[in-house]
Amino acid sequence: MTKAGSRGTRTDRHLARVTALAVAVLIGTQWLASVTGHGAL
Repeated sequence: MTKAGSRGTRTDRHLARVTALAVAVLIGTQWLASVTGHGAL
């Protein structure tokens, strides 16, 4: 999935940021659902 080329570092950094954001959103939604729906984790 990685296309390491001449601008690989910049793309990798951007991809890492996007991935981290997506993971954070996913964890946040899961935590919220767990807290609101099932009391506490």
